[in-house]
Amino acid sequence: MCQRMPFWCLLLPLLLALLGVTACSPFPGPPGTLHATPLAAAFPARIVLPPCLAGDGLPDAAQGFTPDIPKNMGRLLGFELYVPTGLPADVTWNGAVFFTRAWRGGGVITPLFHAAYGVWVTRPYNAYGLEDVVALDETTSELSPTAHVAIGAQSPRLARQTPVSVAGKPGVFFELQASPAYVPPTQVIGLLWKDGAVTLRLTAVTVGSYAFAASDGVVFDQVQAWRAANEHALVDIASSIGRYAGCG
Repeated sequence: MCQRMPFWCLLLPLLLALLGVTACSPFPGPPGTLHATPLAAAFPARIVLPPCLAGDGLPDAAQGFTPDIPKNMGRLLGFELYVPTGLPADVTWNGAVFFTRAWRGGGVITPLFHAAYGVWVTRPYNAYGLEDVVALDETTSELSPTAHVAIGAQSPRLARQTPVSVAGKPGVFFELQASPAYVPPTQVIGLLWKDGAVTLRLTAVTVGSYAFAASDGVVFDQVQAWRAANEHALVDIASSIGRYAGCG
């Protein structure tokens, strides 16, 4: 769950600056610095498993980005959730976007669960926040490497895909790129595989960023470049993914 400092903590450095007083920052480096590992004294505790709400969600629900999910999420989707437990040390749960199997609003594949994992970054005035760097999409419908991936409001092109084994199951490793005319250059990498009736897609970005968006252009999440993004890192994360009955 994304947490921030109290409001007065965010205003204090600005007020001190106006008075000509130098404030000490607990965050080394300029605003926006991406840290290789979390600063335990500064950032909130790392979360691996999604927090479940106390109440149930509606059968025909659709939810924009949220840090908490209904306790009956699995029943709403029609399958148990999958979660990675072997995340890198600097990566933590941030939130999810989901569309239940009864959703009839259009614009998205249903059912669909998009889980986002991020890294802590510093913000101006001693604030901090999460930037999503890894996304896991889950559905029992057909899912392609490019589905709901937008780069600059355009669908990316599939630049490469090769067979790969994911936890002993056949899958593909793929690369997506923006059109040659798009600036800045963008490259998305990912894994696509099936576990029984569920299709899973794990993605990260090596250069640039991509939007997780509906077919009508509505953006639900933004996945940013991650310095550790490569095929081996994704395979390691994917190998740790298993079923999660916590929000079933």
